[in-house]
Amino acid sequence: MNMMRIALALVISAALLMTASPMAYAQQGGQQQAQHQQQMMQQHMKQMQEMMQRMNQSMEKLNELSKTMSKFQEQKQMRFTEQHRMMMKLGEEYGTMTKNMKNSMEQLQQMLQDKEMLRDREMEQEMQRLRENMQETSNYVEKAVQSMERMTKRLETMNTSE
Repeated sequence: MNMMRIALALVISAALLMTASPMAYAQQGGQQQAQHQQQMMQQHMKQMQEMMQRMNQSMEKLNELSKTMSKFQEQKQMRFTEQHRMMMKLGEEYGTMTKNMKNSMEQLQQMLQDKEMLRDREMEQEMQRLRENMQETSNYVEKAVQSMERMTKRLETMNTSE
């Protein structure tokens, strides 16, 4: 009888250990997953901040290009060519687009911080895709601004050599 009690106690103890162990493991796994998600979110927020900084820099460069073209126009009013006018217009359009992109990035950043929206896995994935697309777009805008800077310099050198 005493042996039966000991055996029964061992079986119950083993059963408790077998059920408690997976639950503890699952809880630990859930905590690790939450930490991983938090780290990923922090990384995405950092990337969004960097993209917005780059958009600010692009807007500053576009403002400088506009000032350069205006200054050039004042100096050479009579010889201000259609190419200069087109460059000024293009710079203004890119400036507007860059400002709108920055505003969109700010909106996306707010969405990425909204816990309610992040509960839906598909919504979170779509927001991440949108963030990645904005990253690519901001790279293209940066390259376009660099091209416009080179074009402006080229126009200046073409007109000073005349």
